Amino acid sequence: MADRRFQTNWLLTTTTLLAAHTVAMGQSDFLSAWGDNFHGQIQVPAGLSGVKQVSCGYNHTYALKFDGSLVGWGTNVNGQINTPANLSGIRQVACALYSTYVVLNDGSIQGWGSAYTKPATSGMTQMACGRDHYYALRTDGTLFSWGFNGDRQRATPVGLSNVTQVACGAVHTYALKTDGSLVGWGNNDYGQINTPTSALPITQVACGLFHNYAIRSDGSVVGWGFNDYEQVNTPEQATRVAKIACGYAHSVAILEDGTLLGWGFDGYRQATAPPNLDGFSQISCGYFHTAGVRSFIDCDSNGVDDGSQVTLPDSWDLNQDRAIDICQGGVGFDEISPDLGVPVAGEALTYTFTNLPQIPAAAPQLIVEARGDFDASNEFITVQLDGLNFGRVFETDGVACSNGVSRGTISVPRVRWEVESWDKLTADGALSVTLLPSSMVEDAGCDGSLRVRLRYLAGDDCDNDGTMDGFQIAAGMPDENANLRLDLCEQRKGDLDLNGMIDFGDIALLMLFFGEEGVPYGDMDANNRIDFGDVALLLLDFGTLQWP
Repeated sequence: MADRRFQTNWLLTTTTLLAAHTVAMGQSDFLSAWGDNFHGQIQVPAGLSGVKQVSCGYNHTYALKFDGSLVGWGTNVNGQINTPANLSGIRQVACALYSTYVVLNDGSIQGWGSAYTKPATSGMTQMACGRDHYYALRTDGTLFSWGFNGDRQRATPVGLSNVTQVACGAVHTYALKTDGSLVGWGNNDYGQINTPTSALPITQVACGLFHNYAIRSDGSVVGWGFNDYEQVNTPEQATRVAKIACGYAHSVAILEDGTLLGWGFDGYRQATAPPNLDGFSQISCGYFHTAGVRSFIDCDSNGVDDGSQVTLPDSWDLNQDRAIDICQGGVGFDEISPDLGVPVAGEALTYTFTNLPQIPAAAPQLIVEARGDFDASNEFITVQLDGLNFGRVFETDGVACSNGVSRGTISVPRVRWEVESWDKLTADGALSVTLLPSSMVEDAGCDGSLRVRLRYLAGDDCDNDGTMDGFQIAAGMPDENANLRLDLCEQRKGDLDLNGMIDFGDIALLMLFFGEEGVPYGDMDANNRIDFGDVALLLLDFGTLQWP
């Protein structure tokens, strides 16, 4: 019979706690926490930065930084935030009810706090904490456990192997296997180990006290178990979910766009996502509080997260990815197709972008997203523009659908041998993009999908690499005529009128400035003046060249 002491106490004191506890939100540049704050568990330390993972216990919270160090806060009556001195090289932190554990880079486990028993083990990659039982995943895909076993929450099925993730509820345990299947054991009073048949294949599983959630390979989710507070009543918006976490009676998901969605018991606002925040990469739920880590994006390498800079008047983020556009090219146009369907070998899917703006200085990009079988070099997609083969994606960077979404980007130069001119393709304001899966592609037993995205990187990006030239120049690239454009794209290639080829227009410009001092366009030999040496170099390269 399950130990009901904690559950009964919580149900009897909920009304009193709601009146006594503080509802608040704490925040730093990288980490936000919200919900119950009676023990300071959401009081994020001032100046906390460089966080890559957060873990919530009953009334305490820990942050793991990129440098391998830890910062903990909240209640400490059991020593659960007494971080051992000289502790470093930490891979993961996991908060239990009244204790804390870490997995170190060498595969060993250390812990502190109440009822802690040090496991004599090594070779671990990940661990999870229940109410008073604990599991760790070995590198060989098997499990190791310790702690209370009154509800057989530690009764690991005989022969269980090929595990990629372990998760613990109050008195039950779940293992996710490499084939996307789930295995659960322990207490089942609320059906918390009755795995729904619709929950396959799975990419992540999360356990609350008596309920669970799983993310399917198509980004949808399914929940089961204790539901008195509708914590497993999945909202309609919960599609394309990237991460999910469960608390006592609430659930919180990170969508693929980095935004948050919460539901279930919300008495302390623990299921209410903070307003005006996105870019989340990891989430953790305590009993009555929640904490999330926002991605650290620093494309201008100034040590400050771009998300805190893009609100400045001179920092653009037109595509709303929390990265400053000066690092990647100002996005002047961005459109994503709807789901085009399941990738099927040899069956082409086409989407037409319409009402395209004419931006002469733009560097267009095609971004293909696909769920399917793309984990081998012969499993790829051929991209066609208006019926002409343009390039391939996923030949070296694709993944099987059980491991997530494959994404591939193709920059679109303004002139190509097989496509005479980008301007001709978009002359009528439309562009048809066809995605043709190779003969080895299949849905691999999951709900596959295909999407294509077109964006224009407006601004000074003359080499079409998606990075603003001004940022590259600051990194040491030449700009001898001080016009904030890479000389590699203009002087050294001789395309002075920037029409994509070296022709008589460039000679006309060169002759126009012939004899002038200084370094205007045309100083091909970089001797600080325009003279016969520049003409000789220009004539030497005369002819049509591929751009850039």
